[in-house]
Amino acid sequence: MNKAWQVAKVMIIELKRDRAAWVSMLLVPVLLTLIMGVLFGGFSSGERKSKIPVIDHDQSRYSKLLIKQLKKEPAFLIVKGEEKKARDDIRKGKIAAAIIIPDGFGEALRQGKETDLNVIQLKSSGQAIGISQIMDGLAIRYSTNSTTAASTLNVLKLSGKVFPDQEEKNWTNTFDASDKAWETPPVTVKSTSLKASEVRGEKTLATGFSQTSMGFTITFVMFMVVMGATTLLEERQKNTLGRLLTTPTKKASILSGKIMGIFMTGAIQAAILILVGRFVFQVDWGRSPLQLLFIMSVFIFSMAAMGILISSLVRTLAQANSISPVIIISLAMLGGCYWPIEITPPFMQKAANGIPTGWMMRGLTDLIVRGRGWDAVLVPSVIIFGFGVVFLSVGLVFLRFE
Repeated sequence: MNKAWQVAKVMIIELKRDRAAWVSMLLVPVLLTLIMGVLFGGFSSGERKSKIPVIDHDQSRYSKLLIKQLKKEPAFLIVKGEEKKARDDIRKGKIAAAIIIPDGFGEALRQGKETDLNVIQLKSSGQAIGISQIMDGLAIRYSTNSTTAASTLNVLKLSGKVFPDQEEKNWTNTFDASDKAWETPPVTVKSTSLKASEVRGEKTLATGFSQTSMGFTITFVMFMVVMGATTLLEERQKNTLGRLLTTPTKKASILSGKIMGIFMTGAIQAAILILVGRFVFQVDWGRSPLQLLFIMSVFIFSMAAMGILISSLVRTLAQANSISPVIIISLAMLGGCYWPIEITPPFMQKAANGIPTGWMMRGLTDLIVRGRGWDAVLVPSVIIFGFGVVFLSVGLVFLRFE
């Protein structure tokens, strides 16, 4: 095992030096994800958070606390704004709503006086309705905190346990304690989420950046892994493999090391592209990293095996470099990497059931877009693994080291 790891380590070091390969395998898929994602409606498909500017005219302790709580809302991106620009952007339809915290908001809370939190919004906007409901909830929360603090302070005054110079401190402490209690309320609403796949099944399609991020990640992982495996031909032509055989290292260790190195480079590339999709394009790559890791690992193994199969069937590196891209692009197209397979003709949908990319896109779409779990991952993973075993078994039969 140690010798296999050394072989894998050498492969990773050699690939690390090839900066051009990494640029093409990382930069190109990101650019294609962006371009195709926009064409598929990525920015309008609801995958990104709605930007809501907040104009804080008060700049008090309590207005800042309010903004901090607003930023915890997962559906909205709360940003600092300017009132005139916010109103113009709403009129032009660029944003759905904006929040204005008036001057004197904090002092009004402290004195128990009426004050307003203003929401200016685009008419008939669902997003605006959502932020208005959130603001209504926060208004009730802050009103309750203020009333609780004032009542507590009055009780302390009547009991003679508070001095005039301590009123501000006691009111603030009570307000904070009341506000903290809202984080763990005694009564909560328990929601049961229905999976989209259970309600609409395959009618729930991947769109925008979800489709392109998944598709191009799979496509370019195939390129990296398959082309990495075909370097066995180059090493055979340079007699590198032959020289390795003159050492005490066994064929099994050499082959295991090669597969391990190919697998690791594919895994690194997949991880980077997934992270870019998550944090740049706001793609939710499933609820469980373990499920994603499982199916992606199986797919990388299967593609490494396919690369070894190609290396065993062709005679020269030039032949491999000519054949491999054709095979990869064909598998990507037929498997639904460039468009949802559900919108293609029936014969393409049937063809997708006979190739690993079709099952990979089906598993990822169920996992990421339709919100399913292990039930969506296991069957595709078993089938993809089966492809890998067949590829590797046939490849080993015809593979020549010299």
